[in-house]
Amino acid sequence: MSPVLLVAAGGAFGSLARAGVGVALPHEPGSWGWATLLVNAVGAALLMALLARRPGDRVRLALGTGALAGFTTFSGFAVDAILLADAGRGGLAAAYVVVSVLTLLGAGLLGARAGRP
Repeated sequence: MSPVLLVAAGGAFGSLARAGVGVALPHEPGSWGWATLLVNAVGAALLMALLARRPGDRVRLALGTGALAGFTTFSGFAVDAILLADAGRGGLAAAYVVVSVLTLLGAGLLGARAGRP
Protein backbone atom coordinates (compact mmCIF):
# COMPACT_ATOMS: atom_id res chain seq x y z
CA MET A 1 0.00 0.00 0.00
CA SER A 2 1.31 3.47 -0.83
CA PRO A 3 2.37 5.81 2.01
CA VAL A 4 -0.46 8.22 1.19
CA LEU A 5 -3.05 5.44 1.44
CA LEU A 6 -1.56 4.22 4.73
CA VAL A 7 -1.90 7.71 6.22
CA ALA A 8 -5.39 8.14 4.76
CA ALA A 9 -6.66 4.80 6.07
CA GLY A 10 -5.17 5.41 9.50
CA GLY A 11 -6.49 8.96 9.55
CA ALA A 12 -10.00 7.83 8.67
CA PHE A 13 -9.95 5.35 11.54
CA GLY A 14 -8.54 7.88 14.01
CA SER A 15 -11.00 10.57 13.00
CA LEU A 16 -13.96 8.23 13.39
CA ALA A 17 -12.69 7.15 16.81
CA ARG A 18 -12.30 10.81 17.80
CA ALA A 19 -15.85 11.56 16.70
CA GLY A 20 -17.08 8.61 18.76
CA VAL A 21 -15.40 9.94 21.89
CA GLY A 22 -16.96 13.35 21.22
CA VAL A 23 -20.41 11.78 21.01
CA ALA A 24 -19.82 9.73 24.16
CA LEU A 25 -18.51 12.73 26.15
CA PRO A 26 -20.24 15.83 24.75
CA HIS A 27 -19.77 19.26 26.30
CA GLU A 28 -21.24 22.68 25.76
CA PRO A 29 -19.03 25.38 24.26
CA GLY A 30 -17.46 27.34 27.09
CA SER A 31 -17.25 24.30 29.38
CA TRP A 32 -14.41 21.90 30.21
CA GLY A 33 -13.53 19.70 27.21
CA TRP A 34 -13.18 16.26 28.76
CA ALA A 35 -13.32 14.45 25.41
CA THR A 36 -10.52 16.60 24.00
CA LEU A 37 -8.37 16.10 27.07
CA LEU A 38 -8.98 12.35 26.99
CA VAL A 39 -8.18 11.80 23.30
CA ASN A 40 -5.08 13.97 23.48
CA ALA A 41 -3.77 12.14 26.56
CA VAL A 42 -4.49 8.70 25.12
CA GLY A 43 -3.01 9.76 21.78
CA ALA A 44 0.17 11.10 23.41
CA ALA A 45 0.64 7.89 25.39
CA LEU A 46 0.02 5.64 22.39
CA LEU A 47 2.23 7.66 20.06
CA MET A 48 5.14 7.63 22.48
CA ALA A 49 4.68 3.91 23.12
CA LEU A 50 4.68 3.32 19.36
CA LEU A 51 7.77 5.45 18.78
CA ALA A 52 9.63 3.79 21.66
CA ARG A 53 9.34 0.52 19.75
CA ARG A 54 10.91 2.09 16.65
CA PRO A 55 8.36 0.74 14.19
CA GLY A 56 8.94 0.48 10.48
CA ASP A 57 7.94 3.31 8.20
CA ARG A 58 4.64 1.72 7.16
CA VAL A 59 3.46 1.17 10.74
CA ARG A 60 4.57 4.65 11.77
CA LEU A 61 2.72 6.20 8.81
CA ALA A 62 -0.50 4.23 9.35
CA LEU A 63 -0.65 4.48 13.13
CA GLY A 64 1.35 7.59 14.03
CA THR A 65 0.83 9.99 11.16
CA GLY A 66 -2.57 8.55 10.27
CA ALA A 67 -4.60 7.07 13.11
CA LEU A 68 -3.19 8.95 16.09
CA ALA A 69 -2.99 12.27 14.25
CA GLY A 70 -6.63 11.84 13.23
CA PHE A 71 -7.58 10.86 16.78
CA THR A 72 -5.86 13.70 18.65
CA THR A 73 -6.76 17.33 18.26
CA PHE A 74 -4.66 20.36 19.09
CA SER A 75 -7.19 22.58 17.37
CA GLY A 76 -9.96 21.19 19.59
CA PHE A 77 -7.84 21.95 22.63
CA ALA A 78 -7.28 25.53 21.42
CA VAL A 79 -10.98 26.04 20.67
CA ASP A 80 -12.00 24.67 24.08
CA ALA A 81 -9.59 27.03 25.86
CA ILE A 82 -10.59 30.07 23.78
CA LEU A 83 -14.32 29.42 24.25
CA LEU A 84 -13.83 29.12 28.00
CA ALA A 85 -12.06 32.48 28.01
CA ASP A 86 -14.69 34.05 25.73
CA ALA A 87 -17.40 32.84 28.12
CA GLY A 88 -15.78 34.94 30.85
CA ARG A 89 -14.15 31.94 32.48
CA GLY A 90 -10.52 33.01 32.12
CA GLY A 91 -9.38 31.23 35.27
CA LEU A 92 -10.95 27.99 34.11
CA ALA A 93 -9.43 28.47 30.64
CA ALA A 94 -5.97 28.89 32.19
CA ALA A 95 -6.52 25.82 34.36
CA TYR A 96 -7.65 23.84 31.29
CA VAL A 97 -4.45 24.79 29.45
CA VAL A 98 -2.19 23.93 32.40
CA VAL A 99 -3.98 20.65 33.20
CA SER A 100 -3.96 19.65 29.52
CA VAL A 101 -0.26 20.33 29.00
CA LEU A 102 0.78 18.56 32.21
CA THR A 103 -1.55 15.62 31.52
CA LEU A 104 -0.25 15.20 27.98
CA LEU A 105 3.37 15.37 29.05
CA GLY A 106 2.71 12.81 31.77
CA ALA A 107 0.80 10.55 29.39
CA GLY A 108 3.61 10.82 26.84
CA LEU A 109 6.22 9.87 29.44
CA LEU A 110 4.16 6.91 30.61
CA GLY A 111 3.64 5.79 27.03
CA ALA A 112 7.35 6.04 26.26
CA ARG A 113 8.22 3.94 29.30
CA ALA A 114 5.50 1.40 28.59
CA GLY A 115 6.59 1.07 24.97
CA ARG A 116 10.23 0.34 25.67
CA PRO A 117 11.07 -3.18 24.54
